[in-house]
Amino acid sequence: MPEFPDTSAWIKLIDQSNGKAIPSGSILVHPSNVTIRYVVANDSNKPVGEIAVMGVLYKDDVKVVPSPLPITWIKLEGNQLWKHEYTVTSTGDSNEFRATLFGGVGSSITEEDEKNNIFNTKFSFSTTHK
Repeated sequence: MPEFPDTSAWIKLIDQSNGKAIPSGSILVHPSNVTIRYVVANDSNKPVGEIAVMGVLYKDDVKVVPSPLPITWIKLEGNQLWKHEYTVTSTGDSNEFRATLFGGVGSSITEEDEKNNIFNTKFSFSTTHK
């Protein structure tokens, strides 16, 4: 049993046309819509005090503004999940996206594993039409 809380962060990409998860690095054809699901979990039975989470999205290496998940303060009970979803729609152009999630940003909470609080994933749209 962990002595300290343990939050972890990850991102799941969902293809809206079929509701299925797509792996990081996937290339989708136009037209497409992708849901970026930012997730933070408390993987212990100990509650976590207030922590900040932030999701960032880059399109062709340029930060998307406003941020899909601005800094948000959350509290997690033992074994609780938190999620935020953001949709990206293809424009017909070739675009490359990188989504990043930072969990526990600036938190003074001691955790079992601090390294599992940052996650990156990539996907892109090609100009090929269905």
